[in-house]
Amino acid sequence: MNETTTESTKLAVIVKESGLEQSKGQILLEKFTNFFEIAADWERKAKELVITEVTQVVEMKRAEEGMKFLKSKRIEVEKTRKTLKEASLKESQTIDSIARILKNLIEPVEADLEKKANFEKYKIAEEREKKEKQRMILLEPYDVTIDKNIVANMADEMFDVYLKGVKQTYEEKKALKQVEEQKSIKDDEELQVILQKEREKNELKIRRINELSSLGFVFDSDSYKCYSNVIFIRQIEEENDHQFAEFLVQSKSVIETEKAAEEKLKKEKEKLSERINKVVALGFKFDFKENYTKEDFNVTINEIKCDTDEVFNRKIEKISNEITEREKISEQQEIKFREDFKKLEEQKNILQLKVEKVETVEIKKKLSDTVKKTAPDKTKLMELSKAIDSIEFPVIKTEEANMILNDVKVQLSKISSYIKTSSETL
Repeated sequence: MNETTTESTKLAVIVKESGLEQSKGQILLEKFTNFFEIAADWERKAKELVITEVTQVVEMKRAEEGMKFLKSKRIEVEKTRKTLKEASLKESQTIDSIARILKNLIEPVEADLEKKANFEKYKIAEEREKKEKQRMILLEPYDVTIDKNIVANMADEMFDVYLKGVKQTYEEKKALKQVEEQKSIKDDEELQVILQKEREKNELKIRRINELSSLGFVFDSDSYKCYSNVIFIRQIEEENDHQFAEFLVQSKSVIETEKAAEEKLKKEKEKLSERINKVVALGFKFDFKENYTKEDFNVTINEIKCDTDEVFNRKIEKISNEITEREKISEQQEIKFREDFKKLEEQKNILQLKVEKVETVEIKKKLSDTVKKTAPDKTKLMELSKAIDSIEFPVIKTEEANMILNDVKVQLSKISSYIKTSSETL
């Protein structure tokens, strides 16, 4: 038994145990069964939709569309509940039970889709919180008082400069304190040498950190990182100039390669979004599978992702031209139909004027003879009227096509009436 059948069975049990009349219970089953099916279907779809990267634009868009669809269904359930609840207290209690089940079914799926649709926003917030904690941990040993929001909002380069200043101040104070505690040291020259070495060591460290920062390295716990390059604080302090310079050269090469790859991924993401917007602009709708469709046209997700610009643009241009041509043909057919109808109206008026001018008996006699001679034509015209009345019209899906079809029906009805009325004089 699948989830949809299980939840539908729950609905049937609730209605049966409520004590409602069979007709009222049947109404509730008709009103709410479809919502159970929708909820179960979307629970399955949401589980299948897994998003782990901010580059999954299509999947996030799909989650957003699903979230909006479920939201509309949840609101529809609430509206249905309020409408039915007005009938009686017993019905309202039953409706509330059903609505609670539906709400419990829909809300977790909706929340899951909302989180997936806004994955990038949550990811940014998570990274900001992580950065704030990391920076406060870095500042904690140096006895600094500063607002967390200010720390979190600092640009990486600005924070690195601030941290270096804090460290330097702290280390200088610490060094001075150590000097004061070393009162037993008699040789002041020796003390100055120690301090000078410490200053040189700090200056070297700061200079190397500045070089790393200029390449885009940022501090992370106990190291500096840029793309896949990592160098630890200990290495910055202890490596000789040759080793450090060699690391910088290797890092520049890696950074250029990985930065180019990142830029390429960004452009691909922008191109994908741009292509989807082009398809949607032509009126295509996503079928929540692998296709964007409109009437008998179809564009797959794979085509949007993988086609070359030339192939994709040619395909979209062809579809756009066909849609425009169809609209133009439809418009031309409507114009011709109206023109033909107008001509028929004019011919009818002319014929009526001619009939009104028939005054003499001889002309009436000739008209009578003409009527007799044209009796078969009258029969043909009446058959034509019947044929028009019996036309079977196609089933139309779109609202625009339905408007055209309704207009055609009205015009054909007028033509049929005109034929019947005018044929009486033949």
